[in-house]
Amino acid sequence: MTEVTTPGDTELLERWQQGDDRSARALIERHFDSLYRFFRASVPNLAEDLVQDTWIACVKNRERIALTTSFRAYLLGIARNKVLMHWRTHGRRGPTADFDLASIEDLEPTPTQVLARTQHERSLLTALRQIPLEMQILLQLYYWEHLVGPELAALLGVPEGTVRGRLRRAKGLLAAALADQHLAFDELASIASIAGIADLDAWVASVRAHGPNIPDEPDEPDEP
Repeated sequence: MTEVTTPGDTELLERWQQGDDRSARALIERHFDSLYRFFRASVPNLAEDLVQDTWIACVKNRERIALTTSFRAYLLGIARNKVLMHWRTHGRRGPTADFDLASIEDLEPTPTQVLARTQHERSLLTALRQIPLEMQILLQLYYWEHLVGPELAALLGVPEGTVRGRLRRAKGLLAAALADQHLAFDELASIASIAGIADLDAWVASVRAHGPNIPDEPDEPDEP
């Protein structure tokens, strides 16, 4: 019996660039949930619209896509730009907003409710919305989308060493935001400082393992 192999993203992209719409459909189905999850945490009220906008941008540029890392990282790079553009246009701070300082809580004209299935999940998502948006996005890409150093560096356009430094800072800010909620971390040690980052990683992984994390299951994607 001949073993059937599933084509990778690069092969599907090449087929799509040659006019194969079925490969486009396969890419959309493969990465729809990841994009939806990303937008649910960063622009919750417009997640579906921004997923569609991301794919439209990808369709317009498909002939010019030349991957330096993974196709998923390329897509999430577009998604990050969509998030920043949205908050520059619709956020309270306007086009001059500094996303290295302003959080979603600072930017939202009208605060939205954090949807979650467990108290720990709610605490995690609330804390994410209290740290600077660039730090939130970095942690989303790191914790939820599992992007590694080279992918993050290419997506952000900075050296890997800079990414590592930003991750340390982002984790420290998240830990402090969680500590401000007086959250009990079960049997874990206090993570209210940089020294507790190993515990923070373990706790976030535990929360992710016991729920959908960025809630609300998406509908089936539309045809490309």
